[in-house]
Amino acid sequence: AVQACRRGLVARRVVREMRTAHAVEVLIASFRTRLAIDRMKKVRRATVSAQSWARMRRRQADFIRCRVAAIRLQAWCRARKQRQRMRRLPQTALLLQKWWRGSRGRRLARARRLQLLRLRSAVRALVRVRRRRDAYRRWRAETMAAYRRGADALPSARRGIAT
Repeated sequence: AVQACRRGLVARRVVREMRTAHAVEVLIASFRTRLAIDRMKKVRRATVSAQSWARMRRRQADFIRCRVAAIRLQAWCRARKQRQRMRRLPQTALLLQKWWRGSRGRRLARARRLQLLRLRSAVRALVRVRRRRDAYRRWRAETMAAYRRGADALPSARRGIAT
């Protein structure tokens, strides 16, 4: 019985040590797995970062090339427009001069017409005044002649005055 007890004790100790060893192996394996996963994630992040940087450099170069081409095209268009403006400048200046001279001529013609109208109006007024004066003088001469001839022949009203 002592021997059986001793064998049982040794067997239990062996089983316990095997369990402990197995548990340690499981812990070490899971730790190594965790380390491998972390290392793999770092490598993947580094790879993705390097790939995105390389793609970015390619896209950036394409963008810069397109931007330079667009700037060159815009400069060409602006220069062409400016050349057209400069080519049309003499014609535009002549057109402006023509408009200005026409406007000034019309203004002067209008002023002359108005001046002529005022002159005609003044002449008409003078003619009216002269006719009235002549009529008055005729009437006065007739009245004076009648007065000299006698009081019976005096005209009663100013018949010859134009109003």
